[in-house]
Amino acid sequence: MEIVKPIYFFIGTEAELIKIFPVIMECQERGILCHIIASGQNDLKKSRILEYINLNGSILELSLECDIVKSAAGLLNWFWRTKRKAANLIKNQFGETNLREAYLIVHGDTVSTMMGAMLGKKFGMQICHVEAGLRSHNLLNPFPEEIDRLITSKMARLHFAPGDTSVQNLKNVKGKVINTQQNTLLDSLRFSETIPVKSNIGEILNQTYFVFVMHRQENLANRAFVCDVTKEIIEAAKKYKCVIILHEITKNAFVKFGLMDNLRSNSNIILQPRVDYFDFMKLLQNASFVITDGGSNQEELFYMNKPCLIMRKTTERYEGIGKNARLFNGKASDIRTFVDSVGMHKYGGGGAEGTSFQYYRRYADKRSSHAKIRILALSWRDIRSPGAGGAEVNTHAMFKSLDSNLYSITHISPLYENLQERECIDDIMYIRHGNIYTVIPFAIRYYKKHRADFDFVIDQCNTHRFFTPFWVKKCKRIFLIYQLTRDIWDINMTFPFNKIGKMLENTLLRLNKNDITITESESTKNDLINVGFHGDKVFIIPIIMKIDPWDPKCFLDKSVIPQYVYVGRYAKYKGIDFAVEALGLLKREYVKVQLIIFGKKDKEYIQNRLLPICEKYQLVFFEPKEYDADQRDKEYGDSDIIFAGYVSEEEKLKSLSRAKALVFPSNREGWGIPISEAAYVGTPSIVFNSAGLIDAVDNGKAGYVCREKSALGVYEQMKLTLEDSDLYMHIRESSYEFTRRYLEVDVNKMMTNILV
Repeated sequence: MEIVKPIYFFIGTEAELIKIFPVIMECQERGILCHIIASGQNDLKKSRILEYINLNGSILELSLECDIVKSAAGLLNWFWRTKRKAANLIKNQFGETNLREAYLIVHGDTVSTMMGAMLGKKFGMQICHVEAGLRSHNLLNPFPEEIDRLITSKMARLHFAPGDTSVQNLKNVKGKVINTQQNTLLDSLRFSETIPVKSNIGEILNQTYFVFVMHRQENLANRAFVCDVTKEIIEAAKKYKCVIILHEITKNAFVKFGLMDNLRSNSNIILQPRVDYFDFMKLLQNASFVITDGGSNQEELFYMNKPCLIMRKTTERYEGIGKNARLFNGKASDIRTFVDSVGMHKYGGGGAEGTSFQYYRRYADKRSSHAKIRILALSWRDIRSPGAGGAEVNTHAMFKSLDSNLYSITHISPLYENLQERECIDDIMYIRHGNIYTVIPFAIRYYKKHRADFDFVIDQCNTHRFFTPFWVKKCKRIFLIYQLTRDIWDINMTFPFNKIGKMLENTLLRLNKNDITITESESTKNDLINVGFHGDKVFIIPIIMKIDPWDPKCFLDKSVIPQYVYVGRYAKYKGIDFAVEALGLLKREYVKVQLIIFGKKDKEYIQNRLLPICEKYQLVFFEPKEYDADQRDKEYGDSDIIFAGYVSEEEKLKSLSRAKALVFPSNREGWGIPISEAAYVGTPSIVFNSAGLIDAVDNGKAGYVCREKSALGVYEQMKLTLEDSDLYMHIRESSYEFTRRYLEVDVNKMMTNILV
């Protein structure tokens, strides 16, 4: 009969014990002797968990928690003191020969995890790392956890990784990597449901409240930050009762910064000393939402489907981000934004399902039963980048439309100011790095490192590109392009640079002529075929609208003063100057007509290109500080041109619905999203005969197409909207019906057909 060696568990913190105790219990059920070596980082003997483990072996304490100074320097000092004497204590307790080749299990990413791995290696033990493979790819964030993980992975020979991403992060380590799919924390949570409340929290559980936890050293060391956060929590407590979990380090910071008295005097704030794990889970389960800086809390709350704000700018854990959870933007004011958002039900979670783990069980079942199509997307701007426009909006909408159980999307783009390095939005993981140039070598390095993790690479060509033909296999390449520059070279450049630009564009495009290519209009497809692309490899996925069409009964009455609207960027090729001059021509016949221009203002463009036209035709212009669609007839009635600037989506749609027509004289678009938006609220568009735009108006059947690309051409169509009411009503109805067809598009099915 084979003699099974004992298994040793090296545990430092109660958080480690929480996650590893189901493993200990399972080992004991199988007749294995289990010993715990406690580093002393937390006093494990105080934990109620030990009552339920009923340990069949012994516990060796290497130090006492009370000996640790609660600071970064104090923790480092404790680490070296404890490690120095630990070897003799372990050897004396268990015998050096018994330790050799025995299994030593460490968990997570604390300094105790690293200490255990170092000591295990010294004794020649088989080091097993549970919850291995988590990476932030930033040595200093979180600190020191990322360093702890990297060092532990170097010494471990059995790596238990909770998911595909963690497995991929471990592809270069020595030893065996085992994908557990789920985190052991789920087992702990299931067990906790069966344990009755022990502390005095029973009264709290019967109330409506949110939980606030802040115990990370990097947060509590910043006096200004702690004070600002506390102010926001007090403000939130005016709306909801707040339970603040007082870790010792948290309490010390509040006392040090003179905040404790203010908190104690607030009747809507409950200062709750730390409770054991089982009771804490019940506090979380019954909370309306949670604000925390704990990594384990992030996982727990994901399994509970509970709305939460994670007070960290980056995280190595993907659970919940973009679903029930969001990351902190680094400013205390983000707490107020989150609390308001929870009140408007933007983050989901909570409710009946928030008190169970069924959500995660369903998720885990789906994850394990499907082989996902894994896509790496590359673009020089993303949905939150400054200057993000229609292309970025549509790309995000397309990825969002894909079933997250069938697709996994990672998106790389440059890191702009005030954006997070990593952010999950609508199940899409955004990774940001460098600028528009340095992001390319970063993407190459990232792909080479994670090559096996992706089935396809999408290179979105929107002015810039990542030149994937030089570093991605043809079978994995997808080219995404909404429009060719073409005529814009002639508008923005003079000879010979315009000719060089056109020639260079065609040359670069031909690099991708053999790739699977996705675009959004027939016009762009034809342009690509003319360059040399294979028609059978160019697929159209129509534009994805982020608004629903209004019921015709909800269309707003047209403005008393006939109004025309432009929506978009201030750019030369957009033809705003043609729209302004067309209004000047129309004003000679119609005294009361207006043009409202929406979009982020470009002062230089207005001054140099638009105001001279206003002066020529004696047009009165107005720039309101804050545009109000409901007041425009009253307040702006004497103005001919209104530079409305950027407005909310609601204000924009109101204005479009009340307008006679959208004027969109652009020389080239992939489609022209404002055209579809206008149609959805009962307004036709006036467009140039340009690629993309002609598709959006069904070749003139669902919109007005200018006879020539000039101010005169725009003027003629504006006049037609005023003089032929029967034609106007016909085009108005046709534009609405034509655009509605795109609601029936199944993007998920179309993408799957293209790729599979």
